Amino acid sequence: MKYLLANWKQNMTIKEVRDWVDVFASKLSPDSLTKNKIIIAPTFLHIFTLKNLLDEKGLTGKAFISSQDVSSFEKGSHTGEVGASQLSEVVQYSIIGHSERRALGENFEMINRKIDMAVNNGINPIVCFSNKEEYSSIISSNISKSPDSLFLFEPLFAIGTGNPATVEDLVSVHDDYANIDMIYGGSVDKSNVLNYLSCSFVKGFGVGTASLDPDSFMDIANTL
Repeated sequence: MKYLLANWKQNMTIKEVRDWVDVFASKLSPDSLTKNKIIIAPTFLHIFTLKNLLDEKGLTGKAFISSQDVSSFEKGSHTGEVGASQLSEVVQYSIIGHSERRALGENFEMINRKIDMAVNNGINPIVCFSNKEEYSSIISSNISKSPDSLFLFEPLFAIGTGNPATVEDLVSVHDDYANIDMIYGGSVDKSNVLNYLSCSFVKGFGVGTASLDPDSFMDIANTL
């Protein structure tokens, strides 16, 4: 089984979410569900909308929801934060430490606290890293306690650029320092996913731009 993560980032309106789910449900075959574990990461605003739509389509427990972030605080006076205990009621995964969050100043002390918060509240972390130093900074011992934690390798040169990493890049990362199973994210689309599957350690993909179009996203799912 391969993991397929749709990271919508700061995109989509409620109407667009509804339209997306309509197409997604119409194209989602039993074979797709057998081959792939599909995880969708909307903005915080749209998590409940997505949950309700998946319920309506009979897809609860077949497609899964991730938040795009989680607070490093348990609860309290932290305006604008959304805590793991709150998210645990509606999501199964949380993206943690995405490069776009790190570009805004998030550091690995915060990231490791977020991993702890997620795991302690029953949320599987999807932990992102872009290089050896970042991978070495992921020190939370709680990752191993999560039944379905994931590492997402996202090289900065590939994020949103249309210049995906090569198979050789991934092999180098795996052999030189990661030595883990991972999902890959960075300009992923239908044309390149099969190349990466020659690497036994690549367990799936994080899809950004291509996930906004449900037809494109399902083309990737049906290619795997």
